[in-house]
Amino acid sequence: MVIKKCVNCNSNITKKNPGLECSRCEKTVHATNACAKLSVKQLAALRASDGLEWCCTDCLKNISRRSSFFIPDDTEEASETVPFDVQRLMKNISAEIKKAIKEELESFQASVEFIGDQVSNIEEILKNQNSKIRQLENKNIELMNAKKNLELRLSAMEQRMEETEQKNMCNFIEIAGLPNIQTADVMTVTKKVADILNLENDVIQDVRQITGRSDSSSYLLVELNNKSTRNKWISAAKSKEITVAEMSLSIPVQQPTSKIFVREALTRNTKTMLYQAKQRLKAPNGFFKYVWCKEGKVYVKKSDDDKKVHIIRSTDDIDVLISKHNI
Repeated sequence: MVIKKCVNCNSNITKKNPGLECSRCEKTVHATNACAKLSVKQLAALRASDGLEWCCTDCLKNISRRSSFFIPDDTEEASETVPFDVQRLMKNISAEIKKAIKEELESFQASVEFIGDQVSNIEEILKNQNSKIRQLENKNIELMNAKKNLELRLSAMEQRMEETEQKNMCNFIEIAGLPNIQTADVMTVTKKVADILNLENDVIQDVRQITGRSDSSSYLLVELNNKSTRNKWISAAKSKEITVAEMSLSIPVQQPTSKIFVREALTRNTKTMLYQAKQRLKAPNGFFKYVWCKEGKVYVKKSDDDKKVHIIRSTDDIDVLISKHNI
């Protein structure tokens, strides 16, 4: 719909400011005293009666009777330019944005504080755990030191016991290389060895047959009256070789030329050390030329020119020598 304007003030005719339309030329003016040149009563009469027509001054002589008062539709009034407060709208939008941002920041801050508390708790737990770990490490060091001390003490005690046991065997010798003989004949066989070595046999205190896993590992354990006598037997056996055939045994002998050995009696541990020293240190497997046992102690020596003699008290000593010489 075309918006009509007042021909006098050139303003829009609206529902709020209605107008009068000339029944002849259709010119429009505001229904006011200023624009229509009518009194209040005349305007009220035109508004109240549909039968009254209004003509402009120019068309008064040819008035056709019809109602000249009209009120535009709502759409005409809505189409009129309405003032719009942009600044207020922006202010409201800004306030809403600030409110939303504030709520998000508060939520984010709460999350950060929660995470911070969790991190603090974890740090405290780690601190306590680190403290406990240090305590356990220190305790472990103490236990390791105590264990090492006990091992050293135990090793020293075992060594002293070994030395004591070996000293108790200072009057004993071993006669090895004999075939398996009857227990009743052990004293006779021992006296026969004494006769061959030109030694007195009345110094023999006791003889026991020690059976090994095989005949070659069996031997006679002979107790003599003292250490000096023992040394005489060992010295005599080194200067004279004895064979099985010389023994004139009443049992069949498969190897009559095999040697009979008279040696110092050793404890089982000393025998083990002597065996391992020979296997691991003596040439050609090892770096040492000589491995021997005297007075219950195992000795090793590199060569004839070497003046240093090593004492083997335990298998650890063998390991140390191997590591030093890269055997």
